[in-house]
Amino acid sequence: MMSDRMNVSQLIARVGETDQLFLTQPTPTLAIERAYLRLELVKLSNSKNEQLHFLSEAAVILELAGAEIEDQETNVLLSAQLAAVYLQFHIVTHETRYLVVAGQILRPHSNAEYPPIFMQLARLDAALNKPALTKHWLTRWLQVLKRVNSKSAFEGLEQYPEFAEIRHELWFEQISRDADASIAQSIPNPITAVHS
Repeated sequence: MMSDRMNVSQLIARVGETDQLFLTQPTPTLAIERAYLRLELVKLSNSKNEQLHFLSEAAVILELAGAEIEDQETNVLLSAQLAAVYLQFHIVTHETRYLVVAGQILRPHSNAEYPPIFMQLARLDAALNKPALTKHWLTRWLQVLKRVNSKSAFEGLEQYPEFAEIRHELWFEQISRDADASIAQSIPNPITAVHS
C-alpha cells in the first residue's frame, strides 16, 4: 500500500494499475491494496453515491479474496480491511446494520495479535457507544503495537470519527500519547555524517 497521500489522479491511476495486475496475479495482498485505494477515494469524494460505489467495490473485492483464502494469517488481514470498509459504510450512511456486519467479521479474530483487528474493534465499540469496550480494545491494540514494534504509518487516533465522543477522556488521551510515542520510538534515527 502507498504510504504517502496520493491525489485523486494518482489514486485513480493506481486503481487502474492494480485492477489490471489483479487479472493476471490475483493475490490477497493485491486485493487488500485495491480495497485500500477505494477507501482512500471515499475519503476524497464529496458525493455520497460515489462513496457508496467505491465502498461496494472494496467490499466485493475483499469478500471474493476471502472466499479463496485458507491460511489464518491472510484471513485476519483481509478481515481487518473488510471491517474497515463496513465501518466506513456506517460513517457514510449512519446505518447500524454495517456495524453489525463489522462485528461479525471482527469478533472471531479478537484473539489474533494483529493491531488492525483491535483498532477496528475499538472503532466498532466506539460507534456503538461502548466506552469500556473501546478502552479495552485500544489498550490491547497499544500493547500489541508496542510488542511488534510497528513502523506503521499511524496518523493518530484523531483521524477516526468514531472516537469523537471519547477524545476528552483522560484514558483516551493517554493511549493516544502512548501510541504516538511508541510509533516514534520504532522509527530509526537517521544516520548523521561524521565531521572530521
